[in-house]
Amino acid sequence: MTTVYNSLFYSGFTEQTTQEDKTTLDKNAFLKLMITKLQNQDPLQPVDDEKMMTQMTQYSTVEQLTNINQQLSSMLKFNQFLGLSSLIGKQIEWKTDDGTINAATVTSVQTQHDQYHVLTDTGERIPAEQITVISG
Repeated sequence: MTTVYNSLFYSGFTEQTTQEDKTTLDKNAFLKLMITKLQNQDPLQPVDDEKMMTQMTQYSTVEQLTNINQQLSSMLKFNQFLGLSSLIGKQIEWKTDDGTINAATVTSVQTQHDQYHVLTDTGERIPAEQITVISG
């Protein structure tokens, strides 16, 4: 579902509605509060220009920090994937849920839902966090 907000300053602003945890204010909630405040202000006592500029600067800063965080998160995921790719052709050992220690050679690396797995020459798919030994 898409909701469109119109105001003097943000004509055509679109917010994507998602099923996220709403216990903290995100940038969209901050913007909604600011728009509501502007729409409901007393025309005889409008919002102070300096305060408005300060709020806009804060909003811009929060938005940029959010973008940087998303980019760093993507880079971290990519680096993890590259690190695991160095295991291809190497012998690994891992411990199963029942305590058995298995060994095999890594043939490929996969990612699914932010979880990393290695595939082995025995056809097994091992979560990266279960690997206990890596050898040459």
